[in-house]
Amino acid sequence: MKRLLKVFFILCMGASSQSFALSPAELEHAVRELSEQAKGKNGFMEFYIGEIQMFMVMDPNSNRMRIISPITDYKNLTSEQKDAIMVSNFHGALDARYAVSNGVLYSAFMHPMAELTVQQLLSAIYQVANLSISFGSEYSSGVFNFQGQ
Repeated sequence: MKRLLKVFFILCMGASSQSFALSPAELEHAVRELSEQAKGKNGFMEFYIGEIQMFMVMDPNSNRMRIISPITDYKNLTSEQKDAIMVSNFHGALDARYAVSNGVLYSAFMHPMAELTVQQLLSAIYQVANLSISFGSEYSSGVFNFQGQ
């Protein structure tokens, strides 16, 4: 599955050089093109990349969007796993992050809607899916680790 996501990411990134921002309708259309199982409307979509359940939530009034994937109940995490997700959020998660809401651990990407491009959308989906897949092992968005000084 991880190899499939990596190939998907590389192919999609090379397939489009579009760098202008997408409207909410265009974002929904793009997700429908990526996932035959995509459903939803009016700013909320559920879709799958492979077996990874994902959601896209948009709020045009706030100019924000999120792509999230539920991982597990937060109460089930060990202290070592909590430490690992915090370290990952600093080094290995890049544009996506681990986050908690209503007792659920998610992989999540948040971005201003009006500025989001096709490349960023595809990268976000890849990173969120990879954070879900790598939870418990690499805790990585799959791109590279940030090595800043």
